[in-house]
Amino acid sequence: MSEGPKFQRKVVMTLKGVDGALRDFEITQGPKLLRFRFPAGSLIFREGDTGDNAFLIESGTVSIFQSTLAPTQKTLNTTAAVIEPGRVAIHEFTTEAPPPEAEIAQLGVGAMFGELALIDGMPRAASARAIENTVCLAVSPEQLDTHLQQATPELSARIRVLMSFIRAVPARATWPDAKFPRERLGDLAAVQTALDPRDKGGPLEIKSAFLRAIYRSLCEYALSRFP
Repeated sequence: MSEGPKFQRKVVMTLKGVDGALRDFEITQGPKLLRFRFPAGSLIFREGDTGDNAFLIESGTVSIFQSTLAPTQKTLNTTAAVIEPGRVAIHEFTTEAPPPEAEIAQLGVGAMFGELALIDGMPRAASARAIENTVCLAVSPEQLDTHLQQATPELSARIRVLMSFIRAVPARATWPDAKFPRERLGDLAAVQTALDPRDKGGPLEIKSAFLRAIYRSLCEYALSRFP
């Protein structure tokens, strides 16, 4: 028996463009819409995880955070046990406290997050947690790739510059002693140009609202790292 035709569903989402204005765009989904509901306080993904989806926030608020670069705090512990009268066994061991977390951003309705891992295939650069009951629409790597193929050479070049900078330089909230890590600095002039939505010919034209959202997200991530 034939399965019959496979229908696709077009979902209209509202996202912020690079200029901050809200716009609708259509994203093509398969027969089953991938929508996730995260209770308040739940972890959406953890820093270092393999990225399998990007997310668009339909409702709720998400916290994006990283582990700080502060040195790990070690504590020397001692235990003692009586072996027999007059003899005591002393055991010393060291425990390490996990590095404290630093919030990079809080994202609301219309924001996109998690796209970094899908663009360059690297592990998640940060963790994401639902602050309140949150509903997200998942974007697959195939859907993201389809939209990125529509990017102009200029937009592609800016995305590559921003991605390289974001991966190389930690977020401002995680800088040790609040000092910019110069040894991990790239070409700030190129990054500044990539962050600027205007060039000599006027505004950077991004016809796809989906790509505008991606570009805006990358700009915000990069700004969280800019000195």
